[in-house]
Amino acid sequence: MAKRTVRCSYCGGVGHNISTCEKYKEAAVHNVKLLQEKISKETGFVSEQQIAYWKSSLALWKERAGLDKKKRKGTRKCGYCGERGHNRKTCEVKKQDIVKQAHTIQRFRNYLMPKLQEAGFGPGALVRTKSYGSRQDEMYILQDIRWDSIDTSSAFGDRSYGADRSVLVLADVQTLRSYHYGIPGYLTNWNDLDTKYYDGQWDLQMVTPASDVSCPEHFLSYEACLETAEKSDMFKETRPAKFWNDNI
Repeated sequence: MAKRTVRCSYCGGVGHNISTCEKYKEAAVHNVKLLQEKISKETGFVSEQQIAYWKSSLALWKERAGLDKKKRKGTRKCGYCGERGHNRKTCEVKKQDIVKQAHTIQRFRNYLMPKLQEAGFGPGALVRTKSYGSRQDEMYILQDIRWDSIDTSSAFGDRSYGADRSVLVLADVQTLRSYHYGIPGYLTNWNDLDTKYYDGQWDLQMVTPASDVSCPEHFLSYEACLETAEKSDMFKETRPAKFWNDNI
């Protein structure tokens, strides 16, 4: 039986893999230099979250470049909490933060649901956006609500955020083109729950409310909120614990 040919997934060369690829190591060293330069030249105009992301990426590329071998031997640094001896997957701090976020989402949903029902924000509702200057009002039919995606970030999403944060699926009444929107800010102003959110009124206005606004049975349960928290943008692989703390 012929031997299987080893081909590098980075450069495509034969006879080695990515872990021993010289071109990949050169690229890793190059990325280390670029990130070190970015961090050293930062003058206060970049957010702390972005700097934390650069530092996390720098540590990763140092390992890939073979410049951080001592740290790799039993002292791996967690990309979430920054402590050594474990990784993001087993991080207890991350697990605790996810549980906290699940409870926050549950409180948010219990606050939001009566607001949606009172305003008639449900499938079949007719809504519009305010006109600005000579711009005409735009009319939409609310087609669907992505219930399982509703978390605290749903309070400030518009169509520029994309479907990750935007949970209202609307169809233009003229073109029937679909758009994803966030929930209007005037429905999600829940400062009485002692949680930080962005201020401001959103431009989506109700024209004809839906006759019935009901959510799935599991929507308000802790289990459903925990599942949403685990998938939250706040706990993505590239984001440290500080990102969660700064947004809650």
